[in-house]
Amino acid sequence: MVEHWTSLQRAPALPVGARLRSAAITVEIPPPRAYVRLQIARRHIPDIGAIRIADVSLPTEAGHCVGDDPAAFWMSPEGWLLTSRSVTGPKLQSIAHQGCVSISAAAVDVSDALVAIELHGPRGRELLARGCGLDVSTSALGVGQCVRTRLAQLAVIVRPVAEDIVELIVDRGPAAWLCDWIEDAATGLDA
Repeated sequence: MVEHWTSLQRAPALPVGARLRSAAITVEIPPPRAYVRLQIARRHIPDIGAIRIADVSLPTEAGHCVGDDPAAFWMSPEGWLLTSRSVTGPKLQSIAHQGCVSISAAAVDVSDALVAIELHGPRGRELLARGCGLDVSTSALGVGQCVRTRLAQLAVIVRPVAEDIVELIVDRGPAAWLCDWIEDAATGLDA
């Protein structure tokens, strides 16, 4: 069941390309990406419809995400998480500042603090249900949505990328522990 997974126990960070494979699920560590937290002053919230981050509008509804690269995740009424695979954290931070030039906003590069873990396969949502209290079915949490929750007692952002692919964004420090939990939780899904 484990392929290049045991190295995670000794590694301080998650190695790109590490995989856990079973008949029901594949867990992959994608290449690092940029993450920027964007906070907008409450008095400017009515103006967010006009804000564009590299031609991507900020989502205005709770639990939604828009765009692909960059992508913007709604995290709170005044906060968003921006992510990109094609630009660095400092560049994404600069792009965010340019998009918010006429309002009071703070953009902070948190790329070194976060890592993504992808669950691939038809049983990935069942695995998530083993560790969190949310309804993670496709009807409750679909593509274009995201949610902050606790998975295995860790704070994570869950975003369905496709019907059978779910992205988890977690703090880098406990990410290896979460991967160990995922391996344990996947036990029995093949049955």
